[in-house]
Amino acid sequence: MFMKMKKIFTLGFGIFMISLIYSQTSDKHNLKYKPQTLDEAITQLDLIFHDTVKAQILTMTEDEFLSNTHMSTGMWIRNNWGLWRGKQLAKYFNDLGIYHPDDMSGIILRSYYRHLSNKPYDLDKQIEYYKEYWKKANEHQYKMRTDTAYVRQIEIENEKARIEYYDKIKEPYPPGTKVTAWVDYSIGMFNKGRTQIEGKIVEWKDTDAIIEITKFLDDTKESKVKRYNKMKDNKLSVNIYQIDIW
Repeated sequence: MFMKMKKIFTLGFGIFMISLIYSQTSDKHNLKYKPQTLDEAITQLDLIFHDTVKAQILTMTEDEFLSNTHMSTGMWIRNNWGLWRGKQLAKYFNDLGIYHPDDMSGIILRSYYRHLSNKPYDLDKQIEYYKEYWKKANEHQYKMRTDTAYVRQIEIENEKARIEYYDKIKEPYPPGTKVTAWVDYSIGMFNKGRTQIEGKIVEWKDTDAIIEITKFLDDTKESKVKRYNKMKDNKLSVNIYQIDIW
C-alpha cells in the first residue's frame, strides 16, 4: 500500500509541477526566457515556482525530487530551454563535457534542490558522475560486442537477479495459498479471451504457478478453458503476471 501511495504521489506531484509552470499565475516573460547558464536556470526556476512549491520540494529527499520531476519539470526544461536542439544552454553544458539533455536537466534540478537547501552545487562532482557513467556505459557496450566471456558473465548476473526478483515476489505465496487468476481460452480461430478463476497454488515452476482450480467465476467458460489449455485434470499452469497476488 505504501508503494502504491508513493507512486500516486510521484505522479500527482509531476502533474502539479507541469500545471504550475503553465498556470496563469506564472509570469509569461519568465516562461519565455531561455537561460544560457546553470546560474540563470536556477534563477528562472526560482521565479517560476511559488514559495509553497519550494517548501513542498524540501519535504522530499534530493533523490526523490529528481525522480519525481524527471518526466515533468525535467521534460519541460529539456523541451523549452532548447536542450534537445543544441541551443545556448545546451552549448554551455557541452563546454563542460555534458552532452545528453537528460544529464543537463538532471544537473539543473539537482542544483536547484541544493540551492533551496542552501548547499553548494558541487558542479564538478556532478559533471564527473555523468562522465564516469558514460565511460562505463561505452566500455560495457564495447565488451558486449567483443568479449564473449564478459557477455556470459553479464547473462549469469542478469539471470541471478531475475531469479532473486521473482523469488521475492513468490515468497509470501507458497504452495497452498488461495489465489484468483486470469486464464486464457479460445474465442475463435485467431482470437484469445480471458476469464477469472479461483484456486490454490500447488507449486511454482520458475515464473509460472501450477494452480488447482476450485471455481470458475464464469462457469460458462469452463469447457473452453479446459479445451484450449488441454487440461487433463483440474490443474493449470498460470504465469505470475496473470495471478492476483499484487
